Amino acid sequence: MSHVLFITRKLRGKGGMQQYTQDLLVAFQEITGGNTVLLGPRRLLQYPSFPLLALWRGVRAARRGYRVHLGDMALSPLAVAIKFFVPGAKITATAFGLDVLRTLPFYQWMLRWSLLSLDRVICISHATADAVHARGVLREKIVIIPCGIWMGTEECVRKGRRGEPRLLTVGRLVPRKGVAWFLSEVLPLLLQEYPRLHYTVVGTGPQEKLIKKIVREKGLEDAVTLAGAVSDKCRNQLFVESDCFVVPNVPREADMEGFGIVCIEASSRGVPVVAARLEGLTEAVQEGGTGLFFRTGDAKECVRCIRSMLTQPPDPLSVARSTREHYSWPQLLPRLRDALFS
Repeated sequence: MSHVLFITRKLRGKGGMQQYTQDLLVAFQEITGGNTVLLGPRRLLQYPSFPLLALWRGVRAARRGYRVHLGDMALSPLAVAIKFFVPGAKITATAFGLDVLRTLPFYQWMLRWSLLSLDRVICISHATADAVHARGVLREKIVIIPCGIWMGTEECVRKGRRGEPRLLTVGRLVPRKGVAWFLSEVLPLLLQEYPRLHYTVVGTGPQEKLIKKIVREKGLEDAVTLAGAVSDKCRNQLFVESDCFVVPNVPREADMEGFGIVCIEASSRGVPVVAARLEGLTEAVQEGGTGLFFRTGDAKECVRCIRSMLTQPPDPLSVARSTREHYSWPQLLPRLRDALFS
């Protein structure tokens, strides 16, 4: 039975990378029959010593025949260091997007130097794969496996719409998420057609003050709920109570959406998605099946897509079934197994 040492920095906090890390650990345990060891800093005080600990444990595991998997591109120098001590070590890594695009000159030099030591890079989208390839990794070393979801039998699917239309956005409040743009340019147009429409935003981040200011200045207090950080249970309940999940991302230099895991978290519960046609989002939504795309920055087209979802909503069971068929981890496990061990 093969063994894996999974080294990650993302054990703390909430976000797409943290969620993917948790899901990937379960996937590795499934593939290896429980023979996966997780290594990562669980407390802030462990961060300074973590690189040396990771190197020591990585060398030790490689000498015992373990595959070593690195949780993101910032850990790629470990591949060089481990192979210095164990030249035959088998080392793979996950690339998300932001971990590839960081603009610091030293970081980019480090990536180009260290990525070549990886036996395989698992990218969560074609957009991420293109960024990795641009930094010198051969296409034959790149495998594209999207983010996945683990769905329990208890997970519920939304029912048909009743009452006032409800829109939802979940994500960190940073510029690329486009929430400020949506509130300024799109929501006022929607309210002209749907005066009782309500928009809920879940998340916190550096644009929180700006977003609150826009809500006040546009007089949107009755139409918008800024929920802040919520529990997973509350977030999942908001999913099934919503008529449309909105992902209004805008392009930002040296920033990108590697995939958009919240899109499949929403559509797996039967909630159709309206998303900007941008970067990795294009692989998180099946156009016409689980949602629709609009040109990023085009407010009128965004309104048309949301109107379509509200007036002719797709069958929630069909949306959920399609998502689970394409993005459930049991469907992705064979591809992941090949990427690790072939």
